[in-house]
Parts: sequence; C-alpha cells; structure tokens
Amino acid sequence: MRPLRVALALLSLSVLPAEAVSIRLRPQTPQIETLILDLLKRLSSSTLPLTLDKTSGTIFVLAGPDSVAFNPDVSARTLTVGGVKRTEFNSAGPLSLKDAVEAEFQKELGLSALTPEAAQLRFSGADLNGDGKIDTTDLALLMGNFGQSGSNLRGDLNNDGHVDDLDVGLFSAQYKLP
Repeated sequence: MRPLRVALALLSLSVLPAEAVSIRLRPQTPQIETLILDLLKRLSSSTLPLTLDKTSGTIFVLAGPDSVAFNPDVSARTLTVGGVKRTEFNSAGPLSLKDAVEAEFQKELGLSALTPEAAQLRFSGADLNGDGKIDTTDLALLMGNFGQSGSNLRGDLNNDGHVDDLDVGLFSAQYKLP
C-alpha cells in the first residue's frame, strides 16, 4: 500500500499551503534594507514566500568613515566583530551597492543563482543529501525514514517530528520526473 501512496503523492498536482521561510539578516541602513527586501520579493514564490527576520544573523552595513580603509578593488568584506558576522560594503568599490549587496546576499544564503527556483531548491528541504538537486536519491532517503518519529530525521520536511504522508506531499511538490 505504501508504494501506491507514494506514487499518488508524486503524481498529485495539489500543492500544500506555503509556509514562509525567515531569512535572518540585519541590514543597518534603509538603503540596504530596501535592496534586501527587493531581493526577497524577487526570490519568493507562491509555494515559498521569503521574509526578513532582523532579530539575528549577519549584519549588512555600509562602511563608514571610521571603518578600516577598503582596498579600492573590493566591493564588500565579511569579518567577525565581537562574535558577530558583519558584511561591510564599500561605497567607492568597483560594483554598485545594489550589485554588491546581491552578490553578498547570494553568497550568505548559499544560492546557486538569484532566482525563485534556486531559492526553492535551497530552502524547500527536499534536497535531503545536499547535492544541489532533488532526485530519486533524496526520495530514497525520505522513504528510508518513512514512518519513523524523532528529531533531526532526514525526510521530516515539515519538522513535525514524523516522516509521513505530509512530508511525501511536500517532497512531491519539489520533485520533477526526469
């Protein structure tokens, strides 16, 4: 019965309601915050809305006059100050602030591209083995844990502590037949 249930879920056209993914970044200027909010809007989809959580995460800041001087060929640098990760942007760098923020944002989030598809792949959780694609290897990992309960189970895509039909449904929304 289980293989039939999996096959039906994979062929299903229904998409479960989207749950937003919170991106933790702390933009320190209205200009940088606007650029980040625009990126989140551009990367969001109906199945995976992205929101900004400014309570923690890497600080994105425009370097001020009291900052250590930048190499003129560098648009941004990331360092840790007092245990807090901080990305500083060089207003006189070779890239525009928009391009520099996009590049650092992409790197910070581990996105292969700044597209909704790349965000979906990165944040859906369906890439269970972390190889950058959602395929039958991921399905095998999901099904290997099907019916199990506990914490940190591969395949518990909705993080409810169980690998079950709901997780298969979430996986099927991401998996595309070759």
